[in-house]
Amino acid sequence: MIQPIETFVLDIIRHNLLGKKLPTNHHGEAGRACENLLETIGISINRGSGCDIPQLGWEVKSRKETATSAQTVTSMRPEDIISTSYRESPVYEKIRRQLRFTSNDSNIIIDIDLCDFDQKQIQDLLEEAYEHARALITANPDLCYTPYEGHWGYFEKTKKDRPELDFRLADGQMEKLLAMTSSNFEAIFDYDC
Repeated sequence: MIQPIETFVLDIIRHNLLGKKLPTNHHGEAGRACENLLETIGISINRGSGCDIPQLGWEVKSRKETATSAQTVTSMRPEDIISTSYRESPVYEKIRRQLRFTSNDSNIIIDIDLCDFDQKQIQDLLEEAYEHARALITANPDLCYTPYEGHWGYFEKTKKDRPELDFRLADGQMEKLLAMTSSNFEAIFDYDC
């Protein structure tokens, strides 16, 4: 659930950054530009490990509204995946709360939302996917792709020149998770699976 202070900060961000132009979305340029824009309005960005805005527990993500490719949460080395449970992983840290910038085909920021993925029903789906992929990588540390077979996320080696694997969600999966963040599910149902 989004807290009043978060709503206040989000309103400031929207007021100052909606309508700004971003560079290309290739090679993470748009995402880095969003971080730079946030710094211009006084929001400290963590450029090391951990979430991007640690004071609020927010990860910054950018996405073109017409994009259909899988969305990357974060990267991990295979040996770290094997030795790290979901709740201790950077995947968990970086998917809980995302400040999502949406741009149009002209690379203009048209929407900024704070998405609360830190809901039990969502986290259970992500944990199951992570642990499924972790088991596959434990059995075969040289695996470059973990078939997701109905799970909500997978690991994939997206760059041949580095050892890390990216934890990703197919576009359709992310769209469903985003819809879950704005539903009243938790207010209506007692989720205890």
